[in-house]
Amino acid sequence: MNINIIDFPQYLYAEQLQVIKDIRFTKREIDIAASIVCGRSATLSAFLSISPKTISVHVSNILQKIKGNSREDIINFVERSDKYVFIQQYYQSLIIYRFFQECLIKIKGLINSKTLICHIFYSEEFFKHKSIFLEGLEKHFSQLGVISKFETKDACKLISDIKNYQDNFVIYLSYDKADITKLQNTKISLLDLSAQKSYYFYFFEILKKLCPDVNFGEVTNDFEKQYKLLRNSQTPTNINANHKQTAIYKKEKNFFHHFLNRFQSNYVISIIYTVIETVWQKANSITPTRSGSL
Repeated sequence: MNINIIDFPQYLYAEQLQVIKDIRFTKREIDIAASIVCGRSATLSAFLSISPKTISVHVSNILQKIKGNSREDIINFVERSDKYVFIQQYYQSLIIYRFFQECLIKIKGLINSKTLICHIFYSEEFFKHKSIFLEGLEKHFSQLGVISKFETKDACKLISDIKNYQDNFVIYLSYDKADITKLQNTKISLLDLSAQKSYYFYFFEILKKLCPDVNFGEVTNDFEKQYKLLRNSQTPTNINANHKQTAIYKKEKNFFHHFLNRFQSNYVISIIYTVIETVWQKANSITPTRSGSL
């Protein structure tokens, strides 16, 4: 299955970030930790749309879990874990998600006068693997005021039952080429999930099928530009390379400090040894005075 939901915050959290260094974190705690690690500390409240007081509570909870005292400790904790790259990816996904939410507000204005019902069908096998995808559809259609109904059904069964759904917009989600062939030349709209696309673009594709008379071009094109700009500026490969470079720098820095400390220690010991040796030599060079001869 090729649906790309790697850039979906819920997916990244569920798959990679629930536990870091044997400590369990809530999704909101990961939102805040990722933002702090990636330099968004000063504008956290506006970025995450939660109050400064709530931010403080979550930060305190994180610090209690990691036994830290400051936000710097949160950064150190993440950088010293094996989840640093995923945290950076997660922060990137938060920025993309924020752009998407802004698009939904604009789209709602375009379809505000419409009462829309979307009946979404999919195979049971699809639901087992992509529940996050379906949860996203339900949530985001609800934000637009679209009534969405979800049901598992075999493609052949849906074709025979299509008369029962004449009053609703019907779409079938499938990545199976056999299903795609069966549903061609029917009244059922089809979303071909066999291509590797982001969740956001699949959502826009359904929306365009649902509202063919509404022009979403300006909104969706703007999102696509922002999406590509962000994804190309910090791909997972680049993130990984940057993390390795940072790790090498820290290793070299630690080695230098270790060497310097050793050097300083040896230098001090050398001075002490020289002083002791000098005093000892002077002490041994003094000839004792004899009290007299026999």
